[in-house]
Amino acid sequence: MSYNKEMILDLYRDQASLHEDKPTSTIQDVRTRMLEIVNLTKYLSDGMRVLEVGCGNGYTAESIANQLDVFIHGVDFSKEMIQIAKKREGKKKRGAIFFEWMDILEPTIMEQYDVVFTERCLQNIMNWPY
Repeated sequence: MSYNKEMILDLYRDQASLHEDKPTSTIQDVRTRMLEIVNLTKYLSDGMRVLEVGCGNGYTAESIANQLDVFIHGVDFSKEMIQIAKKREGKKKRGAIFFEWMDILEPTIMEQYDVVFTERCLQNIMNWPY
């Protein structure tokens, strides 16, 4: 079966509705999610600027910002996921997070980052025009 953009958006609309702000959003294996966060933080340190491509509901970014004094800019193609992630922005944490909708096939990011990472985003790119 071949997927298209609308099918992927429908999938993440369903994920947003079903899992909301829980760690099970986009991957139901919470142990794997926690291992991802533990391993990501090994490459980060206080003061870094980080870009998360495909941030989903913001769970990973918030978890990292609770541990480290970093700035995380999270972007995602699902407007429903970004709506959930934005609710995390105002919560008290060591670091800072900012979420926005973006189509990474038409990037508009002009900032510089120390680290860029993604989890389960690349699998959803149907065509890479570059």
